[in-house]
Amino acid sequence: MVCGTNCCRNLLEWSMVQRCSCLPAHVVRGDRARGSVNQTFIEPDLSYNFESGWYVDSNPSITFDWTAAAADGWTVPMGVDIGKAFNIGSQATSLQIGSYDLVKRPTGNPQWIIRVQLTLLFPK
Repeated sequence: MVCGTNCCRNLLEWSMVQRCSCLPAHVVRGDRARGSVNQTFIEPDLSYNFESGWYVDSNPSITFDWTAAAADGWTVPMGVDIGKAFNIGSQATSLQIGSYDLVKRPTGNPQWIIRVQLTLLFPK
């Protein structure tokens, strides 16, 4: 996948980040008889950071499959993550949990997702 620019904008405690927008630019190797791959991926990020290290975040991974039927092309999650930045010894770490409802999804896909993420941080 080839992704565009990484644009960041901070407004006090609010953070709005355009993490990655990808137009169809995939290279998938393998059996030539397999179906084609042609997807768009958009992941906007909006977060609010509290002084205590807690944060509220929403960064849905929105996709569109250009090869699917129009009714099944979009996957659009809506939800929120809650997390906390802290240290484990001298290692800065962030732990978050979130829940997203898939308000638009291909037929047969799950209606919602729960995700848990542990991130090692390396601040300057």
